[in-house]
Amino acid sequence: MQGLNNDEVQAMTRVEYEVNGSKIKLTSSIVKKYLVSGDPTKVTNEEVGVFLQLCKGQKLNPFLREAYLVKYGNRPATMIVGKDTFTKRESRNPDSEGHEAGVIVINLKKEIEQRSGTFYLKGKEQLVGGWAKAYRKDKKF
Repeated sequence: MQGLNNDEVQAMTRVEYEVNGSKIKLTSSIVKKYLVSGDPTKVTNEEVGVFLQLCKGQKLNPFLREAYLVKYGNRPATMIVGKDTFTKRESRNPDSEGHEAGVIVINLKKEIEQRSGTFYLKGKEQLVGGWAKAYRKDKKF
């Protein structure tokens, strides 16, 4: 990597951290070989380095699908935190009062509809998004 010293290069290509009592060791080669969704040959070293730092900083385990590195074509890679990561964290928070979640679809009447849950008629309705609300004891909104 251009312009970085050896310590910075090492930090961008290898991380070690702990998540819920499990030691996680990730390297650029592990990410490229096992953890890229899409085309791993197109992902850049910088994109992998940012993904490694995201996982370490947020204590995410990509082997449990808590984080995804997605790369298609020559567009920039996308780093996605999995939905279950948020629900696990919410359930461990003593201030949590639960959550609601759902989907946004274009329904049979060709209208945009926000629904609770995940049901839609695949092939007849179009899934276009999702939503979630988290509730806390110590905050009104």
